[in-house]
Amino acid sequence: MIPHRPPLGSFLRDRRGNFSMMLALAMMPILGAVGMAVDYINLGRMRDEMLRATDAAALIAAKMVDATDAERKKAAREIFQANYNGALIGKPKVEIADGKVTVTARAKSSPLIIQILDRGAIKVEVASTATLSKDRLEVVFALDVSGSMRANMKTGKTRMEELKSATKKLIDDLEAAGGFTVAAGYVPFTMNVNVGTNNTSFVDNRNSPLFAGTSWKGCVLEKAPPKHVKDSTGGNWQAYIYPPTPDNVAMGNTSLNPSDGTMAGYDKIEETASASDYYSQYKGPNFNCVRHPLMPLSTDLDEVKKRIDQVNWEYNQGTLIAPGVTWGMRMLSPEAPFTEGSKYTASTHKILIVVTDGQQVTEIEGGFANGITDESTNSVSPWVYDPRDYKLGGAKIETGFGPKDNFTPYGFIMDSSPFTGKAVNTMTDLGNEIRDFTLNACSEVKSKSGGRNIELITIGISDDTKPGTTVYEILNKCASKPSDHFFASDKDAMDKAFSEILKNLKNLRLTS
Repeated sequence: MIPHRPPLGSFLRDRRGNFSMMLALAMMPILGAVGMAVDYINLGRMRDEMLRATDAAALIAAKMVDATDAERKKAAREIFQANYNGALIGKPKVEIADGKVTVTARAKSSPLIIQILDRGAIKVEVASTATLSKDRLEVVFALDVSGSMRANMKTGKTRMEELKSATKKLIDDLEAAGGFTVAAGYVPFTMNVNVGTNNTSFVDNRNSPLFAGTSWKGCVLEKAPPKHVKDSTGGNWQAYIYPPTPDNVAMGNTSLNPSDGTMAGYDKIEETASASDYYSQYKGPNFNCVRHPLMPLSTDLDEVKKRIDQVNWEYNQGTLIAPGVTWGMRMLSPEAPFTEGSKYTASTHKILIVVTDGQQVTEIEGGFANGITDESTNSVSPWVYDPRDYKLGGAKIETGFGPKDNFTPYGFIMDSSPFTGKAVNTMTDLGNEIRDFTLNACSEVKSKSGGRNIELITIGISDDTKPGTTVYEILNKCASKPSDHFFASDKDAMDKAFSEILKNLKNLRLTS
């Protein structure tokens, strides 16, 4: 049987497959539109990423207060490249003019659908502009690290731990607040200050024969009055050397830092057992030298906080505020020995925050407690102290007997009277002497000498600094104004004090 074949005409009149064809034809523009939408979304994403990179580059370059234009441009390009990995047309363009920095970047993209439609590559160009920061905030923390800072607060943490936390938080908050380029540093102090053994260019006598068997650990003596509270007066500082005190053989050589029977050496040289050992009472020329060195101003705030974490309290003999105050001023100053500080201008704001937890002390009750030093003589030769041997102020001690109080970076205050030349015979006299030279140090910081404009903030963080105490009176008078002094005997009060400091600095930013 011959199969039936429909006639050609009926085939041409058959419309049953047209729906699929029409659907396919209809989908082409829809798919093209979707594809183009995806292309444009990707282009938008690319543009946003480029814009974030130019924003970051412009903002950070604008904050580089002390940088040259070339340094700003270099930094801007590096910051852009760190934030954007895509291909560019050439390098990012950085322009600095009219007090602004502008970062421009260009790229091209060849999206799939747009290429199919023969539209060619699409160019993307973004630009970000930031006003050059004219304000710089420099903050130095002078931190008491004496042994009493190991006492616990109500939180169960030591005063030192809570102080470090509050200090680091304030640095974070200042950075987050914006409006300033922030530089920070700190000065740990007890009775003296350690400038760091790397700072040898301005320290003399580091190779004194008295360092035989050990080495200089970084502390310095102050210059003779009136230079002891000054910023830069020319000339170097002297390496700190605690003089040998009478050997007191009759009592078993129990003085705190006994000599070998002469003024030329020590009965014993002891040093720290490890790099992490900050016990400051090892015998020898570095006796009572604070072991934590200061850190000069730095805009690397992460490093500043890291170094603050390493600071801890130390067993020591006494506390004096003045060295911390004076070296804080020297760090903020643009003058030598530290030159990280900017010039004194209206757009540079310098803050010194001094924190202590107790009374100032140099005397140890009972004539050094462990040995009646002020009633003893050396076994070989009479004990003699001449401040000129250390380039210090004060009178020569020729009684043959030891000192009544501890050695300080200014000399023996009670025995040699380095500040006024007047006799210091009683504990009341000694307290008055310490009070007066501390206030002199604070007055020098607050003076406008050489255009100086430092705000001095003081904080007492124990009941030993509460209203009615001598140290409260000193801290209150030291502060630039009454509202710049805070009494904070617990963590909550300390946090409140630092919050108030932050608020005042924010107000400074808004009104400057």
